Amino acid sequence: MSIHEVCSIVGLTRKSVRYYESVGLLNPRRNTDNDYRIYNEEDIKTLKIIKFLRELDVPIDDLKRIKKKELSLQDCLKDRINKIEREEENYLKIKNMCFEIIKENASIENINISKYFSNMNILNKKGFTMRNTKTSKTKKIIAAILASLLFILFLGGILGMI
Repeated sequence: MSIHEVCSIVGLTRKSVRYYESVGLLNPRRNTDNDYRIYNEEDIKTLKIIKFLRELDVPIDDLKRIKKKELSLQDCLKDRINKIEREEENYLKIKNMCFEIIKENASIENINISKYFSNMNILNKKGFTMRNTKTSKTKKIIAAILASLLFILFLGGILGMI
């Protein structure tokens, strides 16, 4: 099976599949005639498992340790549950802050920002944030387009000067 077929079956990009290969989570056979990768049903199953566990936010390092039998799936999932429970506690704190601000009938002018800012900083220091800190694909695409346009304008200016 080709990488194109694998991607359509599993719902991953070629880049993701190749990445999982590069970190040792997947080892497809190679065609001896052209050195193309040949994926089989076991590779499909492995990629589905990887995709599922990544959706559960299991780190790549844990996936490697599971593959090497250094970490069991059970222990890995118990760690995930513990992390989720800590996140739930943090979200509950945020939710309670919101309820408290509403209960106080606070406005932007009279909110006790010192109290809430301090509480939020405590959560931030523990590594918790409500903001999405990952750069979106859309932002990356827009940045690439803008960089390309600037480069074209620059080249056009140079050609115009010549």
